Amino acid sequence: MTISAIKKELHEYIDRADDNKLKAMHTLLEKEVESMHYSSDELKKFYDILDNYESGNMETFPVDIAHNEIRASIPSR
Repeated sequence: MTISAIKKELHEYIDRADDNKLKAMHTLLEKEVESMHYSSDELKKFYDILDNYESGNMETFPVDIAHNEIRASIPSR
């Protein structure tokens, strides 16, 4: 079954489900649903960073250089 078909089937089921089943499904998925939302503070940080990046006020590095910097900062065992 394709993901699209699964989504359609679940939407149809939710539309017909009784209150107790909906509450049970919500309980099972509650943490997942909550993690899909960003707080206003998180969104502000994101947009501040994006604004700095787009205005050229932020120094960026290619991925390979960033990886090397991160690896160099980790103490070896």
